[in-house]
Amino acid sequence: MKIVDSAVLGDYDPVLHPMGYVSEYKLIIKQTERLEEKISDYHKQLRGMNNVVAEREFVNLATSIETYGFDPYVVKDGKQSQDLVVGATCRGILVFSKNQLLKNIPW
Repeated sequence: MKIVDSAVLGDYDPVLHPMGYVSEYKLIIKQTERLEEKISDYHKQLRGMNNVVAEREFVNLATSIETYGFDPYVVKDGKQSQDLVVGATCRGILVFSKNQLLKNIPW
C-alpha cells in the first residue's frame, strides 16, 4: 500500500479511478473495504473542486480530528495487565483501551 497525500488522486475520473482504487492507498490504520467505498463516494462528490480548495478542506478536516498527529505507543496497564495505547497530539496526551478513549490530558 502507498501512503497518499491529499493531492495525489486529483479530480475524480472513472477511467483513472476504477472500482477499488482506494485500496492501493494507506489512508488509516484499520482500513476496511466498506470505508474505502465511502472514501471513493466522497471523492466522486468533490468532482470539479479546485486543487487548492480541496487541499485546504483536507487540512481543515484532518486537523479537526481528535487523533490528528497522534504518535501512538503500546503500554501495559499495571493494574489490569491490559494493553493501552498512549500518545501525544498537538492538543495533549491521549490514552486508549480497545479503541476507546479513556483519558484526554490537554496541554
